[in-house]
Amino acid sequence: MLTDPSDMQFPIRLLQHKLTHLYYKSPGDWTPSADEADHFQDLSSAAQLCWNLHLEQVELVLNFGQPTYDIRLQIGETDNRLNGGTMQSSHSDRMGINPTVSSPDNSLSEAQ
Repeated sequence: MLTDPSDMQFPIRLLQHKLTHLYYKSPGDWTPSADEADHFQDLSSAAQLCWNLHLEQVELVLNFGQPTYDIRLQIGETDNRLNGGTMQSSHSDRMGINPTVSSPDNSLSEAQ
C-alpha cells in the first residue's frame, strides 16, 4: 500500500476480481479502492500469489493513473475456445498469463 502519492511509479500493478471488481488487499481482504490495495512489484509476484492462494476470476491491472489507460491481463485462465471447449488447467497454465490474439481469419489463438 502506498503512503505518499509522490512515491508512485507507473504502472501500478493490482489484482482485481473480475466479478466483484474489488482489489486484492491481503489474504481474505478485498477493497473497492485501488489506493488501499496491495501494489505488486512485478508480474511474477502477482501470479505467484494467485497460485499460492488459489485465486480465481482475477486479473492483473496495470494502472497508469487513469482508468482509461488501464491494461488488464488474465492470470492463469485458459480460454476454453482454445482447447476444444473444455477447461483444462495445469500448474503451468495457472502460473502463466494466457493472452489470446486474433489471427487474420478472426479466430482466436494462444500467443506463442
